[in-house]
Amino acid sequence: MRRAKAIRLFRTRFRASATVFGLACFLTIFSPLAQAQTGTGYGSNDHASSDSVPLPCAAIWIESRDPWIRTVDLRTRILMVPEFVNSGMAISRDAEHADLSIQLAVSIDDGETKFDYLIASSAKAKLRDQVSFKWPAEDYEEVVARKAVTLLLAHCSATTSKAVQPPQLPQELVKEKLISVRFIRPIVRTSWMTDEVLLSALRRRPEFAEWGIKIGSLNKGSDLNLVVGHVLSTITWTFQLIDSDSGALLDQGSVMAFNDDRAAIRIVSAAIKQISLRRPIPAPVLGSGKSHVADYRNYREAWMIEAASEDLQKRFPGEMHLSIENGSLIVESQEQNLFSIKGESIIDFADTKSFDTWGDKIRLTADRLDCDVGCLPFLLAYGMLVSILDHFHIPLQIFEIAWFEDKTMRVASFRVSKGNYQDLLSQLELLCNVEAHDSP
Repeated sequence: MRRAKAIRLFRTRFRASATVFGLACFLTIFSPLAQAQTGTGYGSNDHASSDSVPLPCAAIWIESRDPWIRTVDLRTRILMVPEFVNSGMAISRDAEHADLSIQLAVSIDDGETKFDYLIASSAKAKLRDQVSFKWPAEDYEEVVARKAVTLLLAHCSATTSKAVQPPQLPQELVKEKLISVRFIRPIVRTSWMTDEVLLSALRRRPEFAEWGIKIGSLNKGSDLNLVVGHVLSTITWTFQLIDSDSGALLDQGSVMAFNDDRAAIRIVSAAIKQISLRRPIPAPVLGSGKSHVADYRNYREAWMIEAASEDLQKRFPGEMHLSIENGSLIVESQEQNLFSIKGESIIDFADTKSFDTWGDKIRLTADRLDCDVGCLPFLLAYGMLVSILDHFHIPLQIFEIAWFEDKTMRVASFRVSKGNYQDLLSQLELLCNVEAHDSP
């Protein structure tokens, strides 16, 4: 789902292949630096850890230092390899929380032959393995992705064993435990959420202060642990209320959200509801809580949108008219109502933060870059210019939205071509109750 977008898949082959000849000259200058980063010279193989026992891996960090394949494109390709999908592993959002890191580094032997390195490493397991390969002549993105998956599967085994379910207590004892809680501690067991995000969501709620419950960090003791997990390849987040003394399960649940910040808000809200069933919320909090009823009155602004996902483009080609009326999203084309989404059926939405680069504006196709030795100075200057402009992003204004339709969850992506994008996100915030939508 978190961390590859359909719009990037559409551009992957053209973006990566466009600078083949120009960047070759650029890489020739900086190839010694790339070699230094790998730790070995050209054509070498380091299999010092290749015979080690496979690590239990839940999340992998993927990075590319080769300008021919961006990190985001390499990740997208890896997510399309069946062996990786079937492994149940996920791509981590940062290197710190990953069980294994895979890095693509570049080295050039001469001006015509290109070699790359794939490095697998894990500081915790003291593992480092490196393989080199000749740059494939065709379908290089797919070939490199498959080589990366082969390397990571040589060192990783999926964490398929189910966690032991904590013991459950009688409801009378659960009530006694929750009433006596004085300290609550957040514990995050997924790389898709940070401890700080969950801790911040807990501290923003006044109910804990009214209950007299203090919020502790990981290195402090507690009476109650709020343990959070994430179901891979979904927008479902799980949580458990665990008694610190006995390790018993007091309650549990799940919520649905695209991003960790919204998931944390919903998890904390759901946990408060469960605690309040046994430990009533004091009257001042009940009377001072904010209303989450959205105000849609007389909202007139409209937006022009286009389908961003491939399947939706086939159903609804061209521009569409999006408006918000009576608490529902209305999508029309030439005054014909295509579909609508009721506000109460929306699960979540998110800005994908997708972008193009200024380098895409001047990027040439590979056949147009085919020239003789006389144009090498131009190719060198062109490659360096594209590399610099690729650091300047052009937001695509694409948002994802998930909703229930006939008891089935639907997910779609749309690009806003006309209208105030930030205003649309604000209105979707009103439509989508942030603290609602527990998993069915």
